[in-house]
Amino acid sequence: MLYGLSIEDMISVWRGELELVHRITVWPDPRDLMMAGSKLFLQSIICWAADSMGQIYLHTPSIIPTVELMERVTTGTLAAVLKREFSSHGQHVFSAGTKDAVAKLQRAIDREEVTYEWAHGEFNRPIWFLQPFVAGLKYLGEIRVFLVNGTFFKSIITTPGEPGRPLEITEPIMLTPLSKLRCVCLP
Repeated sequence: MLYGLSIEDMISVWRGELELVHRITVWPDPRDLMMAGSKLFLQSIICWAADSMGQIYLHTPSIIPTVELMERVTTGTLAAVLKREFSSHGQHVFSAGTKDAVAKLQRAIDREEVTYEWAHGEFNRPIWFLQPFVAGLKYLGEIRVFLVNGTFFKSIITTPGEPGRPLEITEPIMLTPLSKLRCVCLP
């Protein structure tokens, strides 16, 4: 059970959403939401945008996580963070000092095997990847805003937690202030 749904339920809901999109306008489009969960797709867009302006944006290598790699990451001998696509709130983020990292990684991989084997290719299997470790995030946090062609694309807030606790990673809800909405006054 994932989010209170069986895999069969998830497939049924997904197929129903896709059928609905073909019949009426749905916003946000479920296919867009699925792509939003792909951190590497977002990074590809950022890389293409940077390249189009003659700039460089560090490419993130995808990898197959192993116990050996996890030990290098969690001991700090590899200054990197191991992450997984289609994950939120730091659930699949491992860095130096992550407690019980090997056991957590094994549980995540075991769950993936069961979920994606059973889903028969209905959903994209998450990809694991490495990013450089940025020490300031542990102590200062950050607000990261992605703009493409001057248009807001996505934002992420990283908040430091208590010592020994994981960072809190959230996407802020962007609301348009009422003062910015146009008013149509009726006589």
